[in-house]
Amino acid sequence: DTQRSTIYRRKLFKILKEPRVLTMVTARGLGTIVWTGFLTYNSIIVVQIIGGTAEAAGMLVALGSVFFAGTASQAGRVVAIFDSRLYPLIVANGLLGVGMALVLFAPRVFVAGIGIIFLGTGFGIALSLYRSIITGLAPQSLRGGVVSVSEAAGRIMDTLTPMVMGGLIAVFTPTVGFVPAVQIAGLSAALVGAGGGCLCLLVMRSAPPVNTEQYRSAD
Repeated sequence: DTQRSTIYRRKLFKILKEPRVLTMVTARGLGTIVWTGFLTYNSIIVVQIIGGTAEAAGMLVALGSVFFAGTASQAGRVVAIFDSRLYPLIVANGLLGVGMALVLFAPRVFVAGIGIIFLGTGFGIALSLYRSIITGLAPQSLRGGVVSVSEAAGRIMDTLTPMVMGGLIAVFTPTVGFVPAVQIAGLSAALVGAGGGCLCLLVMRSAPPVNTEQYRSAD
C-alpha cells in the first residue's frame, strides 16, 4: 500500500546515502564511461586517426566484446586469486585507462587491438565485481532497489558520455585540431572513468560497513 511504499522509499534513499553504497553506485556508473566512449568514437579513431578501415573498426568492437563477455563470466575465478575484491577492481580500472590510451595513440590497428583487449578485460571484470559488491551491500528487501539505482547510474553515464565527449571535441577542435581534440576527449573519459573508479574504491575501503540490521524492518 501507499504507506509501505513510502517507508520503502525512505529506507532506500537512506541506504543509498551510506558511504559504501554511494561510492559503489558511483563507481558502477563511472565504469561505463570508458567503454561507452570507445564504442562511440571507435570508427573515427580507427579510420581517421589510425588510418584503418571500417571493417577493422568493426573487428575491434567484436574483439573487445569477446574479452568483455569472457572476463565477466570468469571474474569470480580472478577474485579467488586475491584476498579482496579491491585489488582486482583497481587492476581492472587500470586496464580501462591504459587500454583507452593505447587505442587513442595507436600507430597501427594491431596496437589498437591490444588496447581493446585491455579495455574489454577491464570492463568485464569491473562491471561483474561492481554488481556483485552492490548486491551484497543491501538487505534482501532493499537489494532490488539498490541494484536498480546502480544500473540506472550506468545508463545515465551511457547517455551523457557521448554528449560530453562531443562537447569537448567541439571546444578543442578550433584551437588544437580535430584529431588532438578527439584524443583529449578520450583521455578525459579514461581519467574520469578509471581514475574516478579507483578513487571511489579507496573511499569505500575506508568507509564503515553498512549496518544492514537497521533496514531489515522493511522485509
